[in-house]
Amino acid sequence: MLVNQDSRIGFLVFDGITPLDLVGPMEVLTRVFANHCIIGPTQNQVTSTNGMVITPEFSISNCGPIDILMIPGGSSQSKLMENEKVIAFI
Repeated sequence: MLVNQDSRIGFLVFDGITPLDLVGPMEVLTRVFANHCIIGPTQNQVTSTNGMVITPEFSISNCGPIDILMIPGGSSQSKLMENEKVIAFI
């Protein structure tokens, strides 16, 4: 796969996400990849470890094709890894 400025990058968010693990890479990567989106297991709001509420633009079932998937860390990352729908999406 050829990655270029037109590539679409998706940021996967989930309950218990560490905000800096999302916002830091997003700040850098969105300067290169103008086409980006925030994806959740569903489109329901998720809450980070510090209480920040994030509303995904898309769910894993309706986000369409992406070229790069960035998955931040967080306290409930292991719970995310047990979600069969998320694993199938990845």
